Amino acid sequence: MSKTIDFQEWLDGLDDDDIESIYYLYESIVNEDSYGQFEATRDGDKLTVSEQDRDEKLLLVSEDAKNAFLKKLDEEYGGEMGVQGEYEYFRSMQKED
Repeated sequence: MSKTIDFQEWLDGLDDDDIESIYYLYESIVNEDSYGQFEATRDGDKLTVSEQDRDEKLLLVSEDAKNAFLKKLDEEYGGEMGVQGEYEYFRSMQKED
């Protein structure tokens, strides 16, 4: 099991980077819990993020690192609405009226 603090390196290794998976990742970090295929666990100041069936883990070493990673997710995957807004838009488009 290896750990990295490099946001982009870890994101490049995601099994799936559709908005649903990114939303699950985002929510697991915000809530520091399991969500979908992701899990975020706190050990003191550090937050370790893991994805099922993947050995490499992301280490967020401070609250600033956690916030910077969430901001990166918002900017890269969420556009103007952020990850949560983009996911809600995606879900509303999936509904059949």
